[in-house]
Amino acid sequence: MVRAANRYWANSKIYFGLGKKHRQPSPSIAQNTGKKVAVIGSGPAGLAASSLLKRYGHDVTVYETSKMPGGTAWYGVPNYHLPKEVLVDEIDQIKSMGVNIKTGVTVGKDITLSQLRDENDAILITTGSRDTISLDIPGIDLKGIMSGYDFLEGVFMEGVDKYLLNPKYNLGNDIMVIGGGDTSLDCARTALRLTEGKGNVTVLCLEPETGLHVDPIMLEEAKEEGVKFKFLGQTKSFKGDNNSHVTSAVINKMQMGKPDQSGKSHPQAIPNQEFTIPCSTVLIAIGRGPNSFLQRTAKIKTGKRDAISITEDYKTSISGVFAAGDVTSGETLIVKAMEKGRECAQRVHEYLMGLEEDHVSFYERYYTNLSYDRMIEGKNGDEKPPD
Repeated sequence: MVRAANRYWANSKIYFGLGKKHRQPSPSIAQNTGKKVAVIGSGPAGLAASSLLKRYGHDVTVYETSKMPGGTAWYGVPNYHLPKEVLVDEIDQIKSMGVNIKTGVTVGKDITLSQLRDENDAILITTGSRDTISLDIPGIDLKGIMSGYDFLEGVFMEGVDKYLLNPKYNLGNDIMVIGGGDTSLDCARTALRLTEGKGNVTVLCLEPETGLHVDPIMLEEAKEEGVKFKFLGQTKSFKGDNNSHVTSAVINKMQMGKPDQSGKSHPQAIPNQEFTIPCSTVLIAIGRGPNSFLQRTAKIKTGKRDAISITEDYKTSISGVFAAGDVTSGETLIVKAMEKGRECAQRVHEYLMGLEEDHVSFYERYYTNLSYDRMIEGKNGDEKPPD
């Protein structure tokens, strides 16, 4: 089974030619400032922020709950999107710079935020999105119905090879994925691989195909691989067998209603147009809210859906504590989280060095105004700012 299933997981080294001899040179690091920063969370935002803070010469320690750093990029993104070798190489690069990453440590449980404040000059929270959105409908508690995010984590957390040696899930032959985003596609394509292409995998979307928030290329690839789609459908209830295991889903057929005052149309149920989809497993991927654990335990001020409230300079309601990424906004793209992580790291650096009145945009200063100009002019410039 391992050999057969592995045919579906691309060997990234073919495409990326990874190895230590191919790694880019270590970036320059400023003289040590004597300032200490704790970064909570090692997802895309936390890794990007810790790298920049280290380059500025600060001592940086990252605290990660899981066994592996990387956050969603590690456990929530299949190998065909982001090969794990690529991510491991990036993490090793950050470690080689001197960033200390402590895994298996939950701030708010194993160590308090107050303790970290006593030991550091600044704190940066980047705990991402974690609180999943579920459905409040009859039959939701049946066996075989699970969060799509938990499903991906179970498969990828310790690596696909290790998972295949001792599979955690018995998906059966009829897998239904609920959701119209990138995660729903990842769940469907992963389920198809785990059943060696023999499973009947269907993605149920509330929106029409034109309303999906997915990469069109990924959508076409999913179709080519054999994933089926049912658009404009909303789950009404689930039915199960005598063992309380899901057997089918009752679906309301939907249609787009008339545009509202803003000009936006919304799906509406068509009366007496229900249909049933058989399912041995249901994966729900309809969104995640910010990870609310730390703000609840440390009583940090929050906004909508328990997102950490921040000012324009990324400060939270607690002095010396900053926050960035999905924990302040909800689920977003990896590159967007990295952008916010670096911008927040810039604010932290200014705070530590008393430069808050000399506020700069990290991207405008280092990518637009300096790096790009030096590149087209063939010059190195007088200063060597972080990349």
